[in-house]
Formats: sequence, structure tokens, C-alpha cells
Amino acid sequence: MVIGEEEMVDSESESESDESPEAGPGISHIKTMDDIDILLEANKAIAFQEQLIQLAKTKIDISCQVKGCKEVVEITASYVGSAVYLTWECPRKHVRHKLCSQPLLNRGLHSGDLLISSSILASGNNYGKIELMSRFLNLHIPSKSSFHRMQTTYLVPAVDAMWENEEEEVRHQFQGQEVVLWGKK
Repeated sequence: MVIGEEEMVDSESESESDESPEAGPGISHIKTMDDIDILLEANKAIAFQEQLIQLAKTKIDISCQVKGCKEVVEITASYVGSAVYLTWECPRKHVRHKLCSQPLLNRGLHSGDLLISSSILASGNNYGKIELMSRFLNLHIPSKSSFHRMQTTYLVPAVDAMWENEEEEVRHQFQGQEVVLWGKK
């Protein structure tokens, strides 16, 4: 990926960028070629808006709250499928808070993983192409085995049920009527 000089933020025009709606202490800007390398190498995950709002409202003390422990709490990120978990814990492994970037469905299934898997199936795409794209983006997605497990457990049965309902509806619509079919034996 090559970004020309015209796409880079000019550090001399800082006042101009400060006035833009995209300015603020929590908004990162790509200003140098080194920043682009960081951008490309950074891990990416799928986050839901509600979970981002929860994160923005989260207030955690920087020191551990376990009795007798006043260690500084650090935030670590770990990835499960397309989700990122943020964990606030001290060096003694006392967990202060934990947040997931996606809502969980039954059996701990991440909603983003199910949505990715169903989108691959519904779009007629295949896992290999999406996995290659995600590697280029450094975007975490469900593993191939998780994708196939979701297909077998949830997606194919849902498509089958939908097809059976549609078939039943057509049969009901033409019940009692003479239907002529054309085709080869």
C-alpha cells in the first residue's frame, strides 16, 4: 500500500486539522511513512457500536482494588475469532475488569463470528478468499474449523428450514389446484 505525499497530513498545517471534526485527543492521524507501517501491522478486530459505547463509559481505577494489593492495573488485549477482549489486571493477575468487543450468543459464540460466517455463505464467497483478505488487513476472523462448525451447526440448518417453509407455502398456495409441470423424464 502506497500513500502519496498529498494524502499525508501536513504537520505544518496543525491548526487546520485541529479545527476539523476529526480532531481530538482520542483520534489518531497518519502523519508519517512510519505511521503507515504501524497502521499496517496493527491488529484489527470487529467491534460493535454498543460495546464501544460501553468501553467509553468504563471507569477503572489505575491501582488494583484487591485488599493488600496496590499494583498498577494494565490493559491487555487478546483475540478470540473476530473479537478482541480487553482485560484490566495487575501484575499479580487480579482481574479488575474485562470487556469483549462483541455480544455473545448462546454457548459463548461471538456474534461477529456468526455474522462473518453467514455473510461468507450468503454472498457465495468462500472461506479461503475471505481469510486471505483478512490476512492482508491483519483482521482477526474465525478459524476455518470454527467457520465449518458454525455452518454445520447453525447456518445450513437455518437455510434448510427456510427452504422447507418456502416449499410448504408454495404447496399450500396451489393446494386443490391442477398444476402442470413441464420437463424431461
